[in-house]
Parts: sequence; C-alpha cells; structure tokens
Amino acid sequence: MVFIALINTVVSLYYYLLIVKAMYITKEDNPLPFFANGRAINWSLALCTAGILLFGICSCIYEWIDRAAVASM
Repeated sequence: MVFIALINTVVSLYYYLLIVKAMYITKEDNPLPFFANGRAINWSLALCTAGILLFGICSCIYEWIDRAAVASM
C-alpha cells in the first residue's frame, strides 16, 4: 500500500509541477488578455463569500438550524 501511495504521489507531483513551470518558468509571447466580470457575477461572488464567512464565523447559526429542525418534528 505504501508503494502504491508513493507512486501516486510522484505522478501527482509531476502534474502539479507542470502548472508551476507554466506559471513561473515558461515565458509566453502572447500573455492572456484582460479578463473582466459582469456586475451580476461580482454580486454573486460577493454573496457566496459573505455566506461562507457568515457560516464559518457565526457557529450559532448551526444551533438555530438544529433547534428549528427539532421543533418541526
């Protein structure tokens, strides 16, 4: 099992290092063009980020959801 895990690690490192090589070592003659988001995409990303922060920081929300679920049974 350890040998199989070692082979998988070497294979995955090869693919991850290809990404690092493309990012830092290989210089591209034609860089990627500027990428701009629309207003709706920016708002949806902000809403999702706020939800992740809210549920991650305020653990009291989980207790409220649990009480609501128990009360509805």
